[in-house]
Amino acid sequence: MNTRYLIVGAMILLNESVVQAQIVNGDFDAGGDGWSVSAPPGWSITFNPAGGNPGGFVRIESPASHSGGTACIRQTFFCGPATPDSVTGCSVAYGFRFEQLAGAIENGRIFWRVDDCSDGEGTFFPIFDWQQAAVNDCLCGTRTLELCLNVEPGDNHFAISFDNIASTTECDVVGAEVRPWGLVKSRYR
Repeated sequence: MNTRYLIVGAMILLNESVVQAQIVNGDFDAGGDGWSVSAPPGWSITFNPAGGNPGGFVRIESPASHSGGTACIRQTFFCGPATPDSVTGCSVAYGFRFEQLAGAIENGRIFWRVDDCSDGEGTFFPIFDWQQAAVNDCLCGTRTLELCLNVEPGDNHFAISFDNIASTTECDVVGAEVRPWGLVKSRYR
């Protein structure tokens, strides 16, 4: 095998890095630290120290009547370096629990967004245990996660809880220095 290709291959492998993504306080054991919130008047967003899956959690609740609107929690986080060589490897997993307190089940929705990578909404189903979901294949870099409860106007009363929010990344960045072969060869003599 040609020694030149072996050395260049080893240099590329040594220069590859995988960076950890950094959601802060995704288990809510430190209350609302690291999170911003927005809610219409009359809605509540509470950070509870116990009752999650396990430990702390956040709960968003609409008022008991005429509760149309959207309430959200948000966090900006680093999910690997954004370079031209970055791959789409940033993912965010989260747990949620939905509560239908009054109104038709189709009048309450979960809404999620990670910047321009992924957004969507889902209507709920009558299962109220903790569920797991994820937003996958976002670009590397600084991202903003948004998790929301959306409720249709009318006599609808819903709540959603979030816990175990974590980000992972496989933002492999491979860089190779271009050097004349003579310099590389002389380094390993």
